[in-house]
Amino acid sequence: MHATDAIDRLAELAHDLWRDRMEQSGWSCATDFNPRTKHHDALVPFGELQPHDHQQAVLGVQAMDCLQQLADSIDYQRGPDRVFILGEMREGLRVVHNDPSEPSRARPTPNEPGHIIEWKSETGQLRSICVRWADGSTSEHHPAAGELRRLEDE
Repeated sequence: MHATDAIDRLAELAHDLWRDRMEQSGWSCATDFNPRTKHHDALVPFGELQPHDHQQAVLGVQAMDCLQQLADSIDYQRGPDRVFILGEMREGLRVVHNDPSEPSRARPTPNEPGHIIEWKSETGQLRSICVRWADGSTSEHHPAAGELRRLEDE
């Protein structure tokens, strides 16, 4: 997708959201703008906007740097440090602890491997992972907290 196309699509989405908000506030479409009667001539589908209103919508999206913000919001993680997901869970998957803020007496040494023995999910989402460590102890971890990482990308 070209950036110009994306900006136009985002401007259309922003316009639709603006229309919804205006209509929920009691505004309606009219040929002329009148704040007293809550009539607005731009309460039309995006494709029917006057050229100057279309340009205002595009400028608004550009000013917010929406494309960069959207692109920055995505992180397709790879490698051993990526977030654990339900589809990859299996007994025996080797892990190491990855949380330096936890007191060392409460966990094995960082290089001491453990393996997954069970996990819990809710509505198709991985909620917790139970690990048995080399010393025989077990601990429960929350995937989103980043407490574990794969020993190797298995």
